[in-house]
Amino acid sequence: MNRIRIISALLFALFLTAPLHAQVFPLFESVARFIVQKDGEPLGGCTMGMVDEQRGLWLTVAHCVDAGDTIAVAHGKVATVRSKDTTKDLAVLVVPEIRGRALKLARRAPQVGDAVSVVGYPYGHGPMLGKGTISAVSLLMQDGRSYMFYTSLACPGSSGSPVVNRRGELVSVHQMGLELGCSPPKGGVTYEDLKEFLVKALKK
Repeated sequence: MNRIRIISALLFALFLTAPLHAQVFPLFESVARFIVQKDGEPLGGCTMGMVDEQRGLWLTVAHCVDAGDTIAVAHGKVATVRSKDTTKDLAVLVVPEIRGRALKLARRAPQVGDAVSVVGYPYGHGPMLGKGTISAVSLLMQDGRSYMFYTSLACPGSSGSPVVNRRGELVSVHQMGLELGCSPPKGGVTYEDLKEFLVKALKK
């Protein structure tokens, strides 16, 4: 009996110390980082999430895309803008050379209290996964837009990161924070706005 307990404890410890990639690798295969450049100079990095494997389509935020004149991705490749909605702050990029696993839109609308994760590149490092819960599904802000808010970790560089539910389904895209740094709450596009944008963007 003691021997079984020792083996069980060792296996449990091994699980706890296993690389995070081994536990959430499907999500990590769905994100990539890009650098926004202007006149050849890097301005900063953002995150994009794959939404169509066959066509190489990646979802991100419009405010990152609009910040410069070139969207540089891995291996010296350059992304092009397929679709953009500045009102919803969303964009779809075309990067056929970068492989990934496409995220699917959640089948049901999220609710307050649902567990979510933000998958991206905070401060350019990652991919990393930050877990939290939804604190508001649609909250009107002073800029006239409604946002979803959640407590998941997200920092500069996380803009464009997919926000997924427990099933790994897309419920939002990270766009902003109410405070500087990493303090919650964080905000992203509402599920309704995301769904409306994707239906149109992926049909083109």
